[in-house]
Amino acid sequence: MKHAKTGRTLFLKSAVVAVFLLFAIAPAWSGFLRINMNDGSSVEVPYYWEEAGQIKFEIPGGVAGVPKGQVSSVQEVLAAKEFDPEVLLEAPKDKVTQDQQRMLEAIVSSKTSPGNAYQKVSDEESRRLLKLAGVRQMTATRPEEQIFGPNYKVEGDYAELIKTESGGVMLLLRKVLSSRSDLHNQSFQLTLYDGEGSVLLRKPCQVQMLDVDPKDLRKMEIRGNLYAVTGTVSPDPSIKRYEITSVSR
Repeated sequence: MKHAKTGRTLFLKSAVVAVFLLFAIAPAWSGFLRINMNDGSSVEVPYYWEEAGQIKFEIPGGVAGVPKGQVSSVQEVLAAKEFDPEVLLEAPKDKVTQDQQRMLEAIVSSKTSPGNAYQKVSDEESRRLLKLAGVRQMTATRPEEQIFGPNYKVEGDYAELIKTESGGVMLLLRKVLSSRSDLHNQSFQLTLYDGEGSVLLRKPCQVQMLDVDPKDLRKMEIRGNLYAVTGTVSPDPSIKRYEITSVSR
Protein backbone atom coordinates (compact mmCIF):
# COMPACT_ATOMS: atom_id res chain seq x y z
CA MET A 1 0.00 0.00 0.00
CA LYS A 2 2.88 2.30 0.86
CA HIS A 3 4.55 1.57 -2.49
CA ALA A 4 1.32 2.39 -4.35
CA LYS A 5 1.07 5.74 -2.57
CA THR A 6 4.70 6.52 -3.33
CA GLY A 7 4.19 5.66 -6.99
CA ARG A 8 1.15 7.89 -7.14
CA THR A 9 3.10 10.78 -5.57
CA LEU A 10 5.89 10.36 -8.11
CA PHE A 11 3.32 10.31 -10.92
CA LEU A 12 1.79 13.55 -9.64
CA LYS A 13 5.18 15.24 -9.37
CA SER A 14 6.10 14.09 -12.88
CA ALA A 15 2.82 15.44 -14.23
CA VAL A 16 3.37 18.76 -12.46
CA VAL A 17 6.90 19.06 -13.86
CA ALA A 18 5.60 18.23 -17.35
CA VAL A 19 2.91 20.89 -17.12
CA PHE A 20 5.34 23.59 -15.98
CA LEU A 21 7.82 22.62 -18.69
CA LEU A 22 5.05 22.91 -21.25
CA PHE A 23 4.25 26.43 -20.02
CA ALA A 24 7.93 27.34 -19.91
CA ILE A 25 8.71 26.39 -23.53
CA ALA A 26 5.49 27.81 -24.97
CA PRO A 27 6.28 30.77 -27.28
CA ALA A 28 3.17 32.64 -26.11
CA TRP A 29 1.30 33.28 -22.90
CA SER A 30 -1.02 30.41 -22.01
CA GLY A 31 -3.22 32.27 -19.57
CA PHE A 32 -4.41 30.88 -16.23
CA LEU A 33 -7.54 29.41 -14.70
CA ARG A 34 -9.77 31.14 -12.18
CA ILE A 35 -11.84 28.82 -9.98
CA ASN A 36 -14.93 30.73 -8.79
CA MET A 37 -16.72 29.65 -5.60
CA ASN A 38 -20.41 29.94 -4.78
CA ASP A 39 -19.63 32.44 -2.00
CA GLY A 40 -18.03 34.87 -4.47
CA SER A 41 -14.39 34.07 -3.66
CA SER A 42 -11.97 32.75 -6.26
CA VAL A 43 -8.50 31.28 -6.66
CA GLU A 44 -6.20 31.51 -9.67
CA VAL A 45 -4.18 28.44 -10.68
CA PRO A 46 -2.24 27.22 -13.74
CA TYR A 47 -4.12 23.88 -13.68
CA TYR A 48 -6.31 21.66 -11.49
CA TRP A 49 -7.56 18.09 -11.27
CA GLU A 50 -10.63 16.29 -9.93
CA GLU A 51 -10.31 13.68 -7.20
CA ALA A 52 -12.90 12.08 -4.91
CA GLY A 53 -15.53 14.71 -5.66
CA GLN A 54 -13.15 17.62 -5.13
CA ILE A 55 -11.45 20.21 -7.32
CA LYS A 56 -7.79 20.07 -6.31
CA PHE A 57 -4.88 22.37 -7.07
CA GLU A 58 -1.40 23.05 -5.77
CA ILE A 59 -0.67 25.86 -3.32
CA PRO A 60 2.67 26.87 -1.77
CA GLY A 61 3.57 24.04 0.57
CA GLY A 62 1.04 21.47 -0.56
CA VAL A 63 -2.28 20.68 -2.21
CA ALA A 64 -5.70 22.23 -1.54
CA GLY A 65 -9.13 21.03 -2.54
CA VAL A 66 -12.73 22.23 -2.50
CA PRO A 67 -15.90 20.18 -3.04
CA LYS A 68 -17.14 20.36 -6.64
CA GLY A 69 -20.52 21.51 -5.34
CA GLN A 70 -18.92 24.69 -3.98
CA VAL A 71 -17.45 25.63 -7.38
CA SER A 72 -19.73 27.81 -9.49
CA SER A 73 -17.51 27.99 -12.59
CA VAL A 74 -13.97 27.83 -13.94
CA GLN A 75 -12.81 30.66 -16.18
CA GLU A 76 -9.84 30.85 -18.50
CA VAL A 77 -8.30 34.32 -18.32
CA LEU A 78 -7.26 35.52 -21.74
CA ALA A 79 -6.19 39.03 -20.74
CA ALA A 80 -5.87 40.89 -17.44
CA LYS A 81 -4.29 44.28 -17.97
CA GLU A 82 -4.29 47.90 -16.92
CA PHE A 83 -6.47 49.91 -19.28
CA ASP A 84 -4.34 52.62 -20.87
CA PRO A 85 -5.31 53.17 -24.54
CA GLU A 86 -2.00 54.79 -25.47
CA VAL A 87 -0.01 51.87 -24.10
CA LEU A 88 -2.37 49.36 -25.71
CA LEU A 89 -1.94 51.06 -29.09
CA GLU A 90 1.84 50.61 -28.97
CA ALA A 91 3.44 47.89 -31.06
CA PRO A 92 2.97 44.44 -29.47
CA LYS A 93 5.92 42.88 -27.65
CA ASP A 94 5.09 39.21 -28.07
CA LYS A 95 7.59 36.44 -27.32
CA VAL A 96 7.65 35.23 -30.90
CA THR A 97 10.29 35.81 -33.55
CA GLN A 98 10.06 38.84 -35.81
CA ASP A 99 9.30 36.65 -38.84
CA GLN A 100 6.50 34.89 -36.97
CA GLN A 101 5.10 38.23 -35.81
CA ARG A 102 5.11 39.64 -39.34
CA MET A 103 3.31 36.57 -40.67
CA LEU A 104 0.75 36.73 -37.86
CA GLU A 105 0.13 40.45 -38.42
CA ALA A 106 -0.43 39.82 -42.14
CA ILE A 107 -2.92 37.04 -41.35
CA VAL A 108 -4.82 39.16 -38.83
CA SER A 109 -4.93 42.09 -41.27
CA SER A 110 -6.27 39.99 -44.15
CA LYS A 111 -8.61 37.68 -42.21
CA THR A 112 -10.26 40.11 -39.79
CA SER A 113 -12.07 43.41 -40.10
CA PRO A 114 -13.55 45.85 -37.59
CA GLY A 115 -16.73 45.80 -39.69
CA ASN A 116 -18.43 48.20 -42.06
CA ALA A 117 -19.61 50.38 -39.19
CA TYR A 118 -16.05 51.29 -38.21
CA GLN A 119 -13.26 53.27 -39.79
CA LYS A 120 -9.55 52.89 -39.00
CA VAL A 121 -7.65 56.02 -38.00
CA SER A 122 -3.98 56.96 -38.20
CA ASP A 123 -1.59 56.93 -35.24
CA GLU A 124 -1.48 60.74 -35.19
CA GLU A 125 -5.27 60.99 -35.24
CA SER A 126 -5.48 58.28 -32.56
CA ARG A 127 -3.52 60.46 -30.13
CA ARG A 128 -5.67 63.50 -30.95
CA LEU A 129 -8.93 61.59 -30.49
CA LEU A 130 -7.75 60.11 -27.20
CA LYS A 131 -6.93 63.59 -25.95
CA LEU A 132 -10.40 64.81 -26.95
CA ALA A 133 -11.95 61.81 -25.20
CA GLY A 134 -10.31 62.91 -21.94
CA VAL A 135 -7.95 59.94 -21.63
CA ARG A 136 -4.79 60.94 -19.79
CA GLN A 137 -1.49 60.54 -21.59
CA MET A 138 1.26 58.48 -20.09
CA THR A 139 4.83 59.77 -21.27
CA ALA A 140 -0.38 14.84 -10.05
CA THR A 141 -2.67 12.00 -9.77
CA ARG A 142 -3.65 8.39 -10.75
CA PRO A 143 -3.37 7.56 -14.49
CA GLU A 144 -7.17 7.72 -14.86
CA GLU A 145 -7.32 11.21 -13.36
CA GLN A 146 -7.09 14.15 -15.73
CA ILE A 147 -5.26 17.43 -15.26
CA PHE A 148 -7.17 20.45 -16.61
CA GLY A 149 -5.28 23.42 -17.98
CA PRO A 150 -5.85 26.30 -20.43
CA ASN A 151 -7.34 25.38 -23.81
CA TYR A 152 -5.45 28.00 -25.78
CA LYS A 153 -2.33 30.10 -26.17
CA VAL A 154 -2.27 33.82 -26.88
CA GLU A 155 -0.29 34.22 -30.10
CA GLY A 156 -0.98 37.90 -30.77
CA ASP A 157 -2.25 40.95 -28.90
CA TYR A 158 -3.51 43.90 -30.96
CA ALA A 159 -5.32 47.17 -30.33
CA GLU A 160 -6.45 49.90 -32.70
CA LEU A 161 -8.59 52.99 -32.49
CA ILE A 162 -11.63 53.08 -34.78
CA LYS A 163 -14.45 55.47 -35.60
CA THR A 164 -18.12 54.49 -35.51
CA GLU A 165 -20.72 55.54 -38.05
CA SER A 166 -22.03 58.10 -35.56
CA GLY A 167 -18.59 59.72 -35.30
CA GLY A 168 -17.71 58.19 -31.94
CA VAL A 169 -14.40 56.58 -31.02
CA MET A 170 -13.87 52.98 -29.91
CA LEU A 171 -10.79 51.01 -28.93
CA LEU A 172 -10.81 47.62 -30.64
CA LEU A 173 -9.02 44.91 -28.64
CA ARG A 174 -8.17 41.75 -30.56
CA LYS A 175 -6.49 38.68 -29.09
CA VAL A 176 -5.30 35.99 -31.52
CA LEU A 177 -5.40 32.50 -30.01
CA SER A 178 -4.23 29.09 -31.08
CA SER A 179 -6.18 26.11 -29.81
CA ARG A 180 -6.81 22.46 -30.57
CA SER A 181 -10.34 22.89 -29.20
CA ASP A 182 -13.28 24.49 -31.01
CA LEU A 183 -13.56 27.90 -29.35
CA HIS A 184 -16.89 28.66 -31.03
CA ASN A 185 -18.52 26.79 -28.17
CA GLN A 186 -16.86 28.99 -25.57
CA SER A 187 -18.33 32.29 -24.42
CA PHE A 188 -15.72 35.06 -24.10
CA GLN A 189 -16.48 38.12 -21.99
CA LEU A 190 -14.88 41.55 -21.69
CA THR A 191 -15.06 43.04 -18.17
CA LEU A 192 -14.15 46.65 -17.38
CA TYR A 193 -13.15 47.84 -13.89
CA ASP A 194 -12.77 51.22 -12.21
CA GLY A 195 -9.93 52.26 -9.91
CA GLU A 196 -11.60 50.61 -6.90
CA GLY A 197 -11.94 47.26 -8.63
CA SER A 198 -15.70 47.57 -9.15
CA VAL A 199 -17.20 46.26 -12.39
CA LEU A 200 -18.25 49.04 -14.76
CA LEU A 201 -19.42 46.87 -17.65
CA ARG A 202 -19.52 43.31 -18.88
CA LYS A 203 -20.04 42.59 -22.56
CA PRO A 204 -19.56 39.57 -24.86
CA CYS A 205 -16.65 39.31 -27.28
CA GLN A 206 -16.84 38.09 -30.86
CA VAL A 207 -15.01 34.89 -31.80
CA GLN A 208 -13.81 34.28 -35.35
CA MET A 209 -11.87 31.30 -36.66
CA LEU A 210 -9.14 32.41 -39.08
CA ASP A 211 -8.86 30.41 -42.29
CA VAL A 212 -5.09 29.94 -42.49
CA ASP A 213 -3.05 27.64 -44.72
CA PRO A 214 -1.71 24.75 -42.57
CA LYS A 215 1.73 25.34 -44.10
CA ASP A 216 1.76 28.87 -42.70
CA LEU A 217 0.72 27.57 -39.28
CA ARG A 218 3.64 25.13 -39.32
CA LYS A 219 6.05 27.91 -40.30
CA MET A 220 4.90 29.85 -37.25
CA GLU A 221 5.10 26.67 -35.12
CA ILE A 222 1.41 27.02 -34.26
CA ARG A 223 -0.54 23.88 -33.38
CA GLY A 224 -4.30 23.70 -33.82
CA ASN A 225 -6.40 26.50 -35.30
CA LEU A 226 -6.17 30.27 -35.04
CA TYR A 227 -9.01 32.34 -33.60
CA ALA A 228 -9.55 36.07 -33.20
CA VAL A 229 -11.36 37.16 -30.04
CA THR A 230 -12.45 40.78 -30.37
CA GLY A 231 -14.00 43.29 -27.98
CA THR A 232 -14.63 47.03 -28.27
CA VAL A 233 -14.28 49.63 -25.53
CA SER A 234 -15.12 53.31 -25.38
CA PRO A 235 -11.90 55.04 -24.17
CA ASP A 236 -13.46 56.28 -20.94
CA PRO A 237 -10.93 57.67 -18.39
CA SER A 238 -12.88 55.99 -15.56
CA ILE A 239 -11.80 52.57 -16.88
CA LYS A 240 -8.60 51.50 -15.13
CA ARG A 241 -8.38 47.76 -15.86
CA TYR A 242 -9.91 45.18 -18.14
CA GLU A 243 -10.13 41.41 -18.43
CA ILE A 244 -11.13 39.02 -21.17
CA THR A 245 -12.22 35.64 -19.85
CA SER A 246 -14.04 32.54 -21.02
CA VAL A 247 -16.10 30.09 -19.00
CA SER A 248 -14.41 26.84 -19.92
CA ARG A 249 -16.17 24.32 -17.69
